[in-house]
Parts: sequence; C-alpha cells; structure tokens
Amino acid sequence: MNSSDREDKIWKALKEGKSEAITELIRTYHSDLYFFGIKICNNKELVEDCLQEIWIDLWEKRKKLSKVSAIKPYLLKTLRRRVIRKLQYQEKKNHWIGNFPDETLGFVFSVEEKIIAQQSQEVIQQKITNVLDKLSNRQKEVIYLRFYQELSYDEICEVMELKRQSMHNLLQEAFRSIKKQILIFSLLIISLL
Repeated sequence: MNSSDREDKIWKALKEGKSEAITELIRTYHSDLYFFGIKICNNKELVEDCLQEIWIDLWEKRKKLSKVSAIKPYLLKTLRRRVIRKLQYQEKKNHWIGNFPDETLGFVFSVEEKIIAQQSQEVIQQKITNVLDKLSNRQKEVIYLRFYQELSYDEICEVMELKRQSMHNLLQEAFRSIKKQILIFSLLIISLL
C-alpha cells in the first residue's frame, strides 16, 4: 500500500469516528509538526497548545472534514496558521498595533540540524551557518520545508500560502544568496593559500 492510499485510509477512518485513526495521525505527524512549530516561534508551550487544539479540532470536527490531497502538508499549514494567529493575538494583547509581518516569526535552524552539518570541516560548517543565518526567515522556511521535510513545491505553496511563482522566486533568492556567500568564502580561502 503506497503512502497516498495509507493516508486516504486513515483520513476515511477518522471521518468515520475510529479513534485509532486520530492516534495514528498523532503518532505519525506529531513530532514533525512540533519541530516545525518550534522553528516558527521557538515557544514550546504555544506550539504544544496549538497541536493539542489541532488534534481536538480534528476529532471533534471529523464528520465535516473534506478530503485532503496529502495529510502532512495540510497539518503543517494548519499548525502554521494557528501559531501565527496566536502570536498575532499575543501582539494585540500586548498593545502592539499593525500587521504581523512574516519576518518577525524568528524561523531558525535547530541545534540538531547544525550538529549534522558539523561532520564536515569546522571552518566550512561555520561558514554554512553564517550563510543560512543571512537568509530571510521566509527563505529559511522554504529551504526547511523543501530539504528537511521533503515537501513538494505544491505542498510548500500550500503550507506557506504562496503562489507557485512566489515560492520559486523565494527559493531562487535563497539559492542565489547561498551561492554568493559560498563564492566569496571560496575566494577568501584561495587568497589565503
């Protein structure tokens, strides 16, 4: 059974009220959702609250759920929206006025991901970290979804609520920035030799 058929089966079971379906969703996706949420806002309690609300809403509204093309992107998008809404509410509660710009989300790469990168030479790893830190938060998010969560372009568009061209532009800008920084670093190394 391929993953699409498996997801369809789980989603159908959820809509039919089978409790093992929500258990399977939590078991399969909770960890990925949690780490994605932490990257968005770095507030463990807020992310856990949002996830609990999502699982409860899925169960309570199961009969009204429409068919989804893929569960993971649907859940990532749901979590992203819920976290942003809660952050906006906190901002309003703290008497901040105005829209909540995407750049304030504080999307960061985790320590675990940086540890994996440390298998290469220490100097190169530090440069990669510096390059990634220079990306905008939206660029970091698109890179994370594409290469760490392995989402398709359409799934990334759904999660980030972007048009396909905007997502491609964002990804290309990130690649250009990374390429430019690596070129500068390479020239610096060559000049030191």
